[in-house]
Amino acid sequence: MNKQSVILHPISVDGVLEPGIISGDGLQAVRVMHADGVLAAWTWDHIPVSLGGLLSGTANIRPAGFPHGSVPIIEHIQWEPTMQVIDVIPTTFARKRDTISRFKRLVNRLFHPGLNQLLQDVFAMPTLFHDYWTAAYDEADSIGEVAETAVATAELIEHSLDLYSFEREVGVVFALLREAGRAWPRQYWQGRYHTLHCLDKIQCSINTLREQFPAEASTLVELMQHECRLSFDPATAPILERVEALALAYRGHRGEAKIVQVDSPASDKVIRLDWARARRRQLADS
Repeated sequence: MNKQSVILHPISVDGVLEPGIISGDGLQAVRVMHADGVLAAWTWDHIPVSLGGLLSGTANIRPAGFPHGSVPIIEHIQWEPTMQVIDVIPTTFARKRDTISRFKRLVNRLFHPGLNQLLQDVFAMPTLFHDYWTAAYDEADSIGEVAETAVATAELIEHSLDLYSFEREVGVVFALLREAGRAWPRQYWQGRYHTLHCLDKIQCSINTLREQFPAEASTLVELMQHECRLSFDPATAPILERVEALALAYRGHRGEAKIVQVDSPASDKVIRLDWARARRRQLADS
């Protein structure tokens, strides 16, 4: 099924349902967001607006109206609040149609059950479900580049032979989330790093991961805090170095993109913040 609003026969659609206005004759508008696009439909059964979450389920839709039955009417909704909504993110949300398909493949190929579920939970947040795909960097004409860079970087991390399997799995998740804070409007994180804002928003999912996989949760938190940490665990620094280097290279930067380490009695993995911030300024000024 494509993204058009006209249907010619009854269908069942798995997706996220977003209720809208109620017309004068009592019909309520509903956007049905499914894997292939967005279907505009109507229902007689009014759907309350969800506060802070997504409404997911299977909608049974039939064509109605005269003379050609061109109005999609939702006859019944089987609500499925535990639906893995990553599967129904519309491919039309992203600037490039294959971006979301590649993202879904990355998530489905994660062997680690905790990291897989973390991404499922995080992208069930309305802001990331809707707006991650059009998030932009600071420069003009970069709408959609955040998601495109993240997916491309994660694909390269997935096939990195110089990382262990643990590092690759955590690296894929970090690559997808390192700029995800940009999905929120700038006023929500202005004056602080957008990665910290994102970390704050996904903290419940991180806590759930920590219950079964404390090492993975701690490593991911360190990575998300990379712009404001003085040191990293030895297992964390290689992941950060690889993800940062590949992301910079993908966006057209050449030359070395290394984390500079200095000796310290407190840690053998100390990151100089001036070098880290210089790399960020280089990216922002490009």
